[in-house]
Amino acid sequence: MTKTLLNRLGLCPLRPFPLRYRLFLMSAAASFVIAAPAAHAVTFYNVEVTCPIDGKPFKATMVSSLYQRGMRLDSKPIGSLVAPYPYPVCPGNGFVMYQNEFPETELRAIKAIVLTDEYRASRAEHTDYYMVAYVKERLGGDSYDLGNMYLRASWEAEDEKPELAHQYQGFAIEKFDAFLKRDSSGSQEWWAASVLAAELYRLVGHFNVVETRLKSLPPAPNATLRQVVAQIRLHARNHNATPQEFVVDPAEPEAFEGTVGFGVLN
Repeated sequence: MTKTLLNRLGLCPLRPFPLRYRLFLMSAAASFVIAAPAAHAVTFYNVEVTCPIDGKPFKATMVSSLYQRGMRLDSKPIGSLVAPYPYPVCPGNGFVMYQNEFPETELRAIKAIVLTDEYRASRAEHTDYYMVAYVKERLGGDSYDLGNMYLRASWEAEDEKPELAHQYQGFAIEKFDAFLKRDSSGSQEWWAASVLAAELYRLVGHFNVVETRLKSLPPAPNATLRQVVAQIRLHARNHNATPQEFVVDPAEPEAFEGTVGFGVLN
């Protein structure tokens, strides 16, 4: 995988782990034409990090290279990789280190959240990205970012805690909808939140809601978004609530150009 794409994905091996994740619309060419390791295998490295909560060092296993060949309609990357990207987790208190550094005032607020019985109880029940959302929400986090975190928590839950996947998807819908109520700009984030909310409604089986939401969208600004919307609509009309891979229509080669597709960025 090229250094440029690793940076755009927030997975650059030149630093221990990405500072932040944001959902954004990115180039389909970058999404699907990727310089991969020879064996197309995800590789890892060990790094020593210090927990900001208790100051204790510990070893964390991080991703150093990966191969992405595509994505699902809910933006989850597909390939030889780990999705969502794994953050280091403090072994003593379960804090998920979603940033390299934390301002002192923010860290004091985080400690007041993490060092509680409520946090410990939730930590025992939920996935890492849910706990990131848990902390950020109590810090007054942005609804778009929170929707992004709950979406990634749902990817974790598919393997780790499948009974929680729909719950996390519901939380993501709630946060994306909160964002859409205050933002009608038609920006990249607006499109991402609009399309992802529709896809999440499909995944939880609310097929009529999917059709209503997709009908309310303006014309998609590029070929890939048109294809994504069309595929979500088709699966919803077929009452298909299973995760589905995005399939690029070769009849629209312009889908590989411009600002399209979904991805992650610092």
